[in-house]
Amino acid sequence: MSDATELYSISQLATLSGLDRATVTKRLVDVPFAGGAKNAKTYSLADALPALISGESTEMDAAKLRKMQAEADLKELDFQRERGEVVSTKEVADYTLRLFKGVQNRIGVRFPREISQQLYKAESAAQITETLQRELGRIFNDLRDDHKRFL
Repeated sequence: MSDATELYSISQLATLSGLDRATVTKRLVDVPFAGGAKNAKTYSLADALPALISGESTEMDAAKLRKMQAEADLKELDFQRERGEVVSTKEVADYTLRLFKGVQNRIGVRFPREISQQLYKAESAAQITETLQRELGRIFNDLRDDHKRFL
């Protein structure tokens, strides 16, 4: 078992499988376990599922296995979401949109007003180019260093 694998108690496995605790305990006799709170046995779903569905028809076994695996996957996804390891695509899209709006506001709206006097005073195209490169470089460095300021 890996450290990242979520472990389940006999009660949790009974709830997931729809079996009573006594049946779950009997079926898990030969399954490796880890110690839990108050010396309770805890099992990974990968180890426990095959034993829990034994004794049923193969069609029922496969259906229960798929159902239990799907429920376990959803629990794992919720767990990862709680730990901040997973975010929804909508959250990413919303965040990206807000970031681009902030960058557009900074470069497309504020920057021309802030830089206009420097460009007006420039004596050559080379000075204009140098000023624009320097000031845009600062903006993009700020974006890289602290993008949250653009939100």
